[in-house]
Amino acid sequence: MWKFSIIIAVDSLNGIWKNGTLAWSIPEDMKFFKELTSQTKKNHRQNAVIMWRKTWESIPEKYRPLPGRLNCILSSQYSTKNPEKIDSSTYGFGDFSSCHTFVSKRRDVEQVFIIWES
Repeated sequence: MWKFSIIIAVDSLNGIWKNGTLAWSIPEDMKFFKELTSQTKKNHRQNAVIMWRKTWESIPEKYRPLPGRLNCILSSQYSTKNPEKIDSSTYGFGDFSSCHTFVSKRRDVEQVFIIWES
């Protein structure tokens, strides 16, 4: 069993989206997010980021997948039985349980971050 961290970003009205993207752009925020979710204590490990499909789609294509991290996307479009490999570091899952099982079996994952949009 692993511990995980949840990262939530909302504005003063509990919103996050405007026209399909983040409602704000704060470079320091993005730098902090990247450092937090990328850094590991052991060089041969990586962290996992779990997000919903809309969060994945809100990330500009040139920044996908989030480098240096195992990217896990939750969507009803994917199977609940087997992960769908999207690329070398990105997998799609039909539910959280199948994602949890997959990530738990990987010995290279140090921390798990859930990215959640409100």
